[in-house]
Amino acid sequence: MDVWTALNYSLLIFIIFWIVVRRDIKSFMIRKQNFNCIRCGKCCRLLVELSQEDISRIKTDIDYIKKKGKTNWMKRVNGDCIFLRRSGEKSKCSIYHTRPNICKNFPKRKALGKKTWDSRCWAFKENWLLKRL
Repeated sequence: MDVWTALNYSLLIFIIFWIVVRRDIKSFMIRKQNFNCIRCGKCCRLLVELSQEDISRIKTDIDYIKKKGKTNWMKRVNGDCIFLRRSGEKSKCSIYHTRPNICKNFPKRKALGKKTWDSRCWAFKENWLLKRL
């Protein structure tokens, strides 16, 4: 194998590694920060898979389930969760007390074997950016 081919393979392996673990690396870097929800509603743009427990807990007249194959997903309107309500800059969940488990646990997650925060949460993005300036 020539040097050029070895470099190409090395670059390809690095790119694949970066794509796979970049969210874990970011999450690991913010693991010691305190979480204070800023009610931005960005998390309400993420896809939410619904369990049967979630469906039985959410009691509403709104048709909120989108079936795709055997999986139930929360419907979205213009990219936002169907239950998201906005008031100026702040957002609020209209089913906060019966929201799906994935929403209750967000932004908690595990990264690199440690309990940490999901780096997609904007409460941390703002903190991270402010600390870097």
